[in-house]
Amino acid sequence: MSSLSAKSTVMLNPTFSG
Repeated sequence: MSSLSAKSTVMLNPTFSG
């Protein structure tokens, strides 16, 4: 997984970031 993919996931799942 590239950085872009990881960032996209965080944007789609803000709760995951927390």
